Parts: sequence; structure tokens; C-alpha cells
Amino acid sequence: MVRSNLATSPFPDGASEARFSQGDTNKDNQLTFDEFLYRSSKHYLNDLRNEFKVVDLNKDTFVSKSEYENYFKRVEEEIINHDMDESSLSTLEVTEKATLKLKEKTADKSSAENEASAELRFKQGDENGDGKLTFVEFIHTSKYLLEWQRNEFKKMDRNKNKFISKQEYGEYYTKLADLFRSVKGQIFADAIKKYRFDPKYEKELYEGDIVKLLEERYRVKPKITFMKIFTTFDKNANYKWDVEEFVTFDTNFPWDAMDPIED
Repeated sequence: MVRSNLATSPFPDGASEARFSQGDTNKDNQLTFDEFLYRSSKHYLNDLRNEFKVVDLNKDTFVSKSEYENYFKRVEEEIINHDMDESSLSTLEVTEKATLKLKEKTADKSSAENEASAELRFKQGDENGDGKLTFVEFIHTSKYLLEWQRNEFKKMDRNKNKFISKQEYGEYYTKLADLFRSVKGQIFADAIKKYRFDPKYEKELYEGDIVKLLEERYRVKPKITFMKIFTTFDKNANYKWDVEEFVTFDTNFPWDAMDPIED
């Protein structure tokens, strides 16, 4: 019997396979670290792409040293003058704010300034030493993003050959998916015990139970009636959710349809 591609795929879902394919720019079925950065989360990549466009004042698709340093000089002045909250900052602006905190806390401030300066970060990114940054090199100037991604890369690269194979990538995300399901499954089981009259026999939650769970654990409430959202994830249309339906909901949580509950 011929097995389907789905059966032999190392990926737990289509999303992780799509991220791998997005990063594998030369299609050799493995990721270098730079390719791994390309499959980074949409939030970070979009943030950095937009920032790259802002820094690239002359729009020549490169960031020069003067453009980079002038940009961070403006950012530093804004942060100092307005004490900007991190929620309003972009990825690289958060890096700059962390740099300023480092300068304030370090006794040898001249040393801290040298170690964390925009000039040093530019040099760190400009790997070919041509005095300008491509987008990939620009990513390399974001110290905190790089550290986070390097650590994740090392975890996936099980054979330590400095490449991530499809198998390694798929196995890593399969483990994460299993862990996620386990955690969400426990949340669901706890809700059954709390909201159902006979948890020994009742294995599903009703709409009202889910609304209570949202309010008590997630600290949100639906903006409008929850029934439309509830029926969207009620795949067998029995007006109850089993654990699979709950996990699907949590994976695709509709935050835009919720309001936070003020404490």
C-alpha cells in the first residue's frame, strides 16, 4: 500500500511546513541560520521590514552607516524626551531602549556606550564590510532578536551540523504541538471539573462554560454574543465543545472579538 505524503511528513501541521518552505530559499531541504531568520515570526519580520524602509532614507534598498546611526540618534532622543513605553516601540527601538538602560546601570558608562553603540551594531551586521546593510544584514544588527533565534536554531539543530533539516524542524514543532495540546487539554479538564455537574461522565463544555473560562482564566469577554464564534468551532454541531474543538479555538484565538476585563 502506498502511504500518503501526509503520513510521511515530519511536520505537525501545514503552518510549520509553510514556514520551513518560506525560509528554504535555495530549496535544498535544509535551513542555514540566515534562512532560519527568514522564516522567523511574521510579527518580527514585518516589523523589521518596515523599520528597514524607514531607515533607508534614499530608498536604494540598502542602509548606509550614516542612515543607521542618524536613525538611532533620533530614536534615542525620542525615548529620552518622551519616556516611550515599550508597547509603542518597534523591535529595533526596544533594542535601543534596552541599550539606554544598560548605559544608565553600568558604572563604566563609556565602555557600555562603546559595547552597545549603533556604530558597533552596524559593524556587527555589515558582514562583508562594504559599508552598507542588506535586509539580512540589517536583521543581524538586532542583538536580542538574534540571541533568541540563535538559541532556537541550536535547539532544532540536533546533530550540530549548523543546518536544520526538514526532519529536525518537523520533530521540534511536533514536540511543541504535543506540549501545547497537553497544556490546553489540562485547562479543558480543569474546566470540566469546575463547570460540569458530573465531570466523571461529562466530557464536553457548553457555550456558557467557555464564556466563564474566558472571563476567569483569559480575563477577556466577548464583544458581542459568543454564539457565532462558538458555532464556528463546533464542528459536529452538537452545541458543545470537546477537547479537540477547544484546542482548535485556542490555537486560533479571536482576540479582535474580545474585550479585556479590567481588574
